[in-house]
Amino acid sequence: MEEGCRLVDAGLNKMEVPVLIIAGTDDRLLESDIEAKRLKEMLPPDRCRVHEVKGGGHIGTLDERVDFLGVVEAWIAQTEQLRTLHERLVIRPANVEARRGSL
Repeated sequence: MEEGCRLVDAGLNKMEVPVLIIAGTDDRLLESDIEAKRLKEMLPPDRCRVHEVKGGGHIGTLDERVDFLGVVEAWIAQTEQLRTLHERLVIRPANVEARRGSL
């Protein structure tokens, strides 16, 4: 596993896609908040955002401490590249009805 991590780590600074890291501050399995900060330092500064879930554990996005969808939507809205893709892909209720009618 360590060898695989080294290979991945070596390429992180070449990432061209935006990255959102969501980490709990109370993870008892791994030090997710520390790892999130480490990854942020390795990724291009304009490509990475870290959102810490205060009091969140290893799966802190699954409980009520965080509005996961809200965090992701806010990140998309702040990331031009993702906003453009999101606007093309999101299926809104009106679009669904229009598509059903054309099937």
